[in-house]
Amino acid sequence: MNFEFEKCKSGKPKGAMCDNESHIGFGLFKNVSQLKLTYQVRLLAYRAVKEDKFLMIKVPEICELSLPLLELQRTLLTDDNQERIRILRVT
Repeated sequence: MNFEFEKCKSGKPKGAMCDNESHIGFGLFKNVSQLKLTYQVRLLAYRAVKEDKFLMIKVPEICELSLPLLELQRTLLTDDNQERIRILRVT
């Protein structure tokens, strides 16, 4: 998977914030009707891979997921075939 990131003036990739962080992963809460593969999601997914953690994204039940996001979710698996990006639909 090729990750391309925006750069700061110093040449380092710009950062992204998550809503929650623990020893097992990062959490994002998105109250949107459609979730796209945004820069924030890509950077946190990259960080999850590098740090051997998970990215948990909570969205409303009616939220549509973009095709690029689903493709990234399918390609990023752990060594034991668990999804690195987990998307939970909440009411």
